[in-house]
Amino acid sequence: MQQVFTSWSGGKDSCFACYQAAQNGLEVRYLVNMMDEVGKWSWIHRFSTELLEQQSQAIGIPLVHRRSTMPTYEADFKNVILDLKKNGIEGGVFGDIDLDEHREWVERICRQADITPHLPLWGLSQE
Repeated sequence: MQQVFTSWSGGKDSCFACYQAAQNGLEVRYLVNMMDEVGKWSWIHRFSTELLEQQSQAIGIPLVHRRSTMPTYEADFKNVILDLKKNGIEGGVFGDIDLDEHREWVERICRQADITPHLPLWGLSQE
């Protein structure tokens, strides 16, 4: 069973992708969320750290969050992946559905970090 993290925005797509990954036989060991530079809000949905921690506790998967700025976001995200690889992580799960630019970014970052990207929602209807 491949050990993975889920890129966790706290929204429905990342949650459903995490669920689908587990249903497809992946072992989701971590939720990864990038926070603003002060560590109070998530980048994507502006959810609070407290809300993300509550989600993590409710589903029983540890949350890893890192502070980042827009100019350093990509490097910071890769560094998180490289740190997780030291703990056996072999892949990442992403909730992207239909934006080619996002898929290209995910695949490039995963290739550079030498992990497998998983996009279980890719091609599904937005509805």
